[in-house]
Amino acid sequence: MGIGRGNYIRHSRQITLEETRRLDIRQLRKAGYLENGKTGSWSWHRGDEHYGSINIETFSEFTKLAYRIYSRDSKNESHIINQKIYLEKTPCNYGGFRSWFLCPKCGRRVEILALQNNRFYCRHCHKLPYGSNREPMISRLIRKRDKIEKMISSSLYAKKPKGMHQKTFDRLAKSHWDLDLEIDSYIYARFSNLSA
Repeated sequence: MGIGRGNYIRHSRQITLEETRRLDIRQLRKAGYLENGKTGSWSWHRGDEHYGSINIETFSEFTKLAYRIYSRDSKNESHIINQKIYLEKTPCNYGGFRSWFLCPKCGRRVEILALQNNRFYCRHCHKLPYGSNREPMISRLIRKRDKIEKMISSSLYAKKPKGMHQKTFDRLAKSHWDLDLEIDSYIYARFSNLSA
């Protein structure tokens, strides 16, 4: 027998982006936190439970974050971390602009920064996968198909919803059909392997 054959190897489960405390620049902009001179605090909640907050102070080219980190050994020991996050704006095609964080570690233009190891960096620097990357293939296919189904609603294969271009409807209906076939093939392959 080869090394490790027949043995179950347990891997530690990697945290996903969705499981971290995140700052989304779209939410901050909507709440007015990106205006020059704006100060305030941002909180995270799970349902009714509060599980963290940070202070935010915004200047013209950057935002300053201040947050308390507690020691792993003792909940009584803590220290304040100050982190400067540079901001960038890019023009939109039809006027206005889009705001971005510049990741403090790699300089990448991103919309979301995640808190890991006491610092806010992009998901690439923290090596955080999306939760959907951990989904089984069949779940991804079903989620994708259901999303399309919502877009073309009950008019599936009949006529396009009001306001949708015919080409868009045709493309979505074809994608829905293809995903249905792919799901059926996946299920058939799984059950035929089980019965063999």
